[in-house]
Amino acid sequence: MSRFKSRFCIVALPLAVLFVSINQSASAQEATGAITGIGDPGAQIIVTQVGNGEVIGVVVKCDGSYRVKGLKPADYEIVEKGPHHAVRKLSVSAGHDSHVDLAPAQTVKDTCRHNN
Repeated sequence: MSRFKSRFCIVALPLAVLFVSINQSASAQEATGAITGIGDPGAQIIVTQVGNGEVIGVVVKCDGSYRVKGLKPADYEIVEKGPHHAVRKLSVSAGHDSHVDLAPAQTVKDTCRHNN
């Protein structure tokens, strides 16, 4: 019987540690949200957290899409530097994407360069 207990402990302990590790990782991923949308290809997007003034910048991809990820749940101001520079306000929730289009939806023709 003691042999069974030893083998059980050798297997059960690592599995318990693995389960706790996976659970904490999933919780950490859900603790943040993101902002996605459309902007002018190549434009800089500035996101400012209203409460603490923390600033994050991203560049719009050549297909017109952008994504600002890893944002703490809070209120934000977002602005595109360029012709569509109006400030928009929105809230970010944990585990969710907030969507804001900063430029009119458009078809981007061959502005993406692909390496062959």
